[in-house]
Amino acid sequence: MKTRCVLALSLVAILCIAATKSSGYPQFSLLCLDGKRYSSKSLRGQAVFLTFFASWCGPCRKEVPFLNELTAKYPDALTIVGIGFKESDKNKLGALAKQWGIKYPVSPDPDGKAARGFRVNTLPRGFLIDHKGKLLKRYEGMSAKNRQDLTKRLANLQQSIKRYQSTGPGFYVSVFEEANESAAGQGSIWQARITSWLKAKGIGIASSPQDADYIISGNISKISKIVGVEIVINHSSGAVEYKFSDSVIGGKDDRLRELLNERLQAIPFAVRKQ
Repeated sequence: MKTRCVLALSLVAILCIAATKSSGYPQFSLLCLDGKRYSSKSLRGQAVFLTFFASWCGPCRKEVPFLNELTAKYPDALTIVGIGFKESDKNKLGALAKQWGIKYPVSPDPDGKAARGFRVNTLPRGFLIDHKGKLLKRYEGMSAKNRQDLTKRLANLQQSIKRYQSTGPGFYVSVFEEANESAAGQGSIWQARITSWLKAKGIGIASSPQDADYIISGNISKISKIVGVEIVINHSSGAVEYKFSDSVIGGKDDRLRELLNERLQAIPFAVRKQ
C-alpha cells in the first residue's frame, strides 16, 4: 500500500513564491542553509527540481539517495532544492539534512508559505521545472514509476540545456510606446537602438515575440532635449523580470546602457561578450 503524508493547506497567495495560473510558471526565491539564494531567475538555463519534505515524513527520507544520484549525474544541468515544510529551526534542519545525507541545497519553509504557493497537499511533493522556467511535471513522491519518469525527462532535456547554455536565451525588443506628442517617432528609434546594444553584447535576438525567451518593451517621453526612457524586461511567461527608467539628456545614454547591462548580467547565459 502506498504511504502518503497528508497536509491540510489553504491555497493562498504569498509574496516570496507564486504560481502563475495562466502559464503554470512558478516564481520562487529561496534562501538556503548554505547562505545562497536560489530563485526562478538565477536558475534559468538548467533544470530545477524542488522537493518538499518534513522531518516526520518517512517517504521523504527514502527519496534522498535517488535525488543525490541525480545531483551528481547532472552537476551543470540540474539544481535540486529541498524545502523543509514548517521547519523553522535552521540548526535542526541542518542536522536533519546531515543525518539524511542530503547533498543538495535545503531551504526552511517555517510557515508553510512556500508549500501553499505551490499548492502542496501531500509530502513528499516534487516539481520539475525546465531550463526556460516551464513547469513540466508534479511528482507525488519518488515511486519506481516516478523515478523512471524523472530520469527519462532529465535525459531528454540535456541537449536542449546544452544548446541554451551555449547560445543563451533569445530577446525580442518591441517598439516602445510614445507617451507624448514630442516623442512621436521615437518608439521605433529606441527599439532599433536597444536591439543594437544587445547585439553588441553578443545577446541572441529572436525574430518574433513568440520565439523569444525574454521580451523588452517600454515607453518614451520627450520634453525639449530630455528623453525619459522606461524599460521593462519580461520573461516569456509574462512575468516582469526588471523594470527601470532613466532620463537621457542631450543624447547621452551611458547611464541607461549601464542600467540595462546590469539587468542583463543578472540573466544567466544572456551576455556572450564582455
